[in-house]
Amino acid sequence: MDLEATLTNTVIQNEQSTQTTQTTQTDEINESIKESIKESVRESIKESIKSFEYNETVQVKTEDLNEKQLEKQEPPMIFDIISERGGLIYDLLHAFDDLYVYSRTVIENNYFNFANNEDFNMVYPGIYIGNYSTSTNLGLLQNLGITHIIPVIPTFNPPFQDKFKYYHIPAYDDESQDLSTHFEKCNQYIREVLETKGKILIHCMVGRSRSVTIFLAFLISLIKSNFNQDNIKMDLDNVVSNEIDYRRFGNQALGVTADGIKGMSTKIGDGSGSSGSSENENIEINKMSYDRPQFGDKVKNFIRYKKEGMISEVEELRCKYNVIDREIKDFSSMNSDEVTIKKLKDTLKNNLMVQIFKYVRKYRKEAAPNEYFLDQLLNLL
Repeated sequence: MDLEATLTNTVIQNEQSTQTTQTTQTDEINESIKESIKESVRESIKESIKSFEYNETVQVKTEDLNEKQLEKQEPPMIFDIISERGGLIYDLLHAFDDLYVYSRTVIENNYFNFANNEDFNMVYPGIYIGNYSTSTNLGLLQNLGITHIIPVIPTFNPPFQDKFKYYHIPAYDDESQDLSTHFEKCNQYIREVLETKGKILIHCMVGRSRSVTIFLAFLISLIKSNFNQDNIKMDLDNVVSNEIDYRRFGNQALGVTADGIKGMSTKIGDGSGSSGSSENENIEINKMSYDRPQFGDKVKNFIRYKKEGMISEVEELRCKYNVIDREIKDFSSMNSDEVTIKKLKDTLKNNLMVQIFKYVRKYRKEAAPNEYFLDQLLNLL
C-alpha cells in the first residue's frame, strides 16, 4: 500500500509539474503577444505625435517662421480658380463666350455675316467642314445637297431647323473641354448619315479646331474599324453641287457662283463661226434668265476622281494602322519591359497621327485643332 501511494503521489507531482510548465509557456506566449501589441500601439502613437507636430508646425503664424522655413513650406490651396478641367477663370471665359456666340448667331441668322459664307471644304465623300457663316448660307447648303448639320459650338441657335437635321455638340475651344465624351455617339451618327446617302456639314465658329477634331475622330474610327466604304455615295450629285466642288477644289472653269448659277451674258452666233455685230444675228441672254451649264467629262471625272482618291487614301491609312497594331503586339509578346513597349506605342501612334493630320490638311488647309484636342484624339489610336 505504501508503494502504491508513493507511485500515485509521484504521478500527481509529474502532472502538476507538466501543467506548471505548460502554463509558464502559455504565459510567455501571451507576454510576447502583449509586447507585440504594445509595440504596434507605440508606433501608432509615434505616428500620431509626428502628425500632430506637423499640423502644429503648419499652424504656426507666418511671422514666427524664418525665410528658410517659408521657402520649404508649400502654400495651402485656398481656392481653385483654375484647373485642368475647369475653375473660376474658365467659368468667366465661357460666360463671355456664350454671350458672344449667341449674339453672333442671332445677327448672322437674321442680318449679315461676319465671315465668308462660302467657306467650306469636302474632306471626305459626303462630309464638309466650314465656318458658322457658311451654315447660314441656305442657297449654298441646298445646292451642295447638305441634309445634316453638326454645329460644334457652345450655344444652339440653328438658322434652318425646319430644313436640315441638326446634331448639336456643345463645346468650347479650350483645355477645359473634353470632346472625347462625344466621339462615339457622333461617329455613329455620321456613319448612319453616310449609309443613307446623306451629306453632312460639320462647323464650329471658324472651321479650324472643334469641327476638325470631330471629323478626325470619325476618320480614326474609319481607320480602326471595318467600315465598308463601298456604302459611300460615289455617284455624281446635282449639276450645281458638282460644279461648286469643281470650282472650289479645281479651276474656275464655269461661271457659277457658290449659291447657284449666275446670269450669263453669252452671245450665240448664227452657226457660221463668224461673230457679227447685228442684233438680228446675235441673241443676248438676259441676266435674269439662267441657263444651267452642261458638264463635260473633265468636270465629272474631277469630282469622281476626288472622291475615289479620298477613299483610297483612307484605305491606305487603315493599312498603316493594321501594320502598326500588329508590330506592337509582336513586340509586346517578345518584350516584357512596359516602359519600352509604351515608348514604341507612343512613337508609332504619333507617326500615324501625323499622317492622318496631313490627310485633313490636304483638303482643309485651315485645320488646326488645339493641342488638348490632339491629345484626346491620340488616345483613340
